[in-house]
Amino acid sequence: MTSIVMKVQSWSLPNPLEAIASFFASVSKSMQLSRQIAANEQIARVLLIEYPEHTYYSLLAKLNHEALERFNKNV
Repeated sequence: MTSIVMKVQSWSLPNPLEAIASFFASVSKSMQLSRQIAANEQIARVLLIEYPEHTYYSLLAKLNHEALERFNKNV
């Protein structure tokens, strides 16, 4: 009897509040990343003077790649 009770107690139903909180955390992180990528478009124009070996698009790709690495490390 106790083994049946322990098995039933070990089952956990998904908590709807945790699912909602997880959803909003995911949306928040996605918004942060999209804002960073949008900011990188403006930053690349300014930094292009400092990096003459890069084109605008190669510098933008580098900045976006670094932003994605930081984002994936913090997830």
